[in-house]
Parts: sequence; C-alpha cells; structure tokens
Amino acid sequence: MSALDTLTRLCPPPASAPDVFDWDTIEARLALRLPDDYKRFVTLYGRGGFNDFLTVYLPDGGHEEYALTGPTTARNQELITRAQLAGPGRWDLPCEVERLVTMGETGNGDYLFWMTDPADIRTWARAHGYDVPDRGRIPVDILQAYEQAHSTTT
Repeated sequence: MSALDTLTRLCPPPASAPDVFDWDTIEARLALRLPDDYKRFVTLYGRGGFNDFLTVYLPDGGHEEYALTGPTTARNQELITRAQLAGPGRWDLPCEVERLVTMGETGNGDYLFWMTDPADIRTWARAHGYDVPDRGRIPVDILQAYEQAHSTTT
C-alpha cells in the first residue's frame, strides 16, 4: 500500500470533482517533470489544504503565491542563500539551493520543497539560447529568466 493509499483511507478525498490538469502541457511549461505521487495527489484532492494547515501548491495555484510557477521559489532560494552567507552551518541542505522548488507551505510559515534535477533548468536554458555550464551553480540571471518564463503573471 502506497503512502497515498494510506492517506486516502485516513482522509478521504472530497466528493466534489477536482480540477483536471493537462500534465504534459504543465510539465512542458515548467520544463520540469513533476513527481507522479504529486500528480496523483492533486488529481484526487484538488484545491484546498489539510486542516487549514497544509497547502500544496497547484500548477496554476489560483494565486501566484500558491502556484508552482509563481515567484515563491525564486524568493525562497534568495532568502536561503542570504541566510547561508550570514550563518554558515545553520542552513545545510542536501543539495544546491538552485535545485529546490517550493511546492507547498504550512500554516506556521514553513515551506515544503522538492529537490529537482538541475538538468531540467539547464535543458530549458539551452533551448532558449543561454550558455549554461554542465556542472556547478546555474548563473542567477538564467535562474531568474527561468522563473520569469514560468511565472503565471504577465
């Protein structure tokens, strides 16, 4: 039994029909393959949160702050980088900060992240004419362009 099966047994999805997402189009727009369990979760539960505490960001979010394509990821990456520079050792991460994508938040202000494959951003950058190194940090201007291109705002 998967974790999602356990969750649906303990907390049944809403009876109302959830949103329908075109995952291929969304993933192409994000230049990122989304986790299958996330797609199944969103398909079952749709919009909303759990117990007014846990919010999982949706592809369109309904509001840019709660969208996978919104500005939250870039803002969080910048805040983490500043915190790392100010206090080394306090913000040790299992990956480079550029690999983090904000995918949700809690009611007390904590963010939830996925660790992504930087090849996704590199592939997008190369497809859009950017010169990006094969390894190491992705330049900030490329990350900003990637975020801008995937923003829901115009």
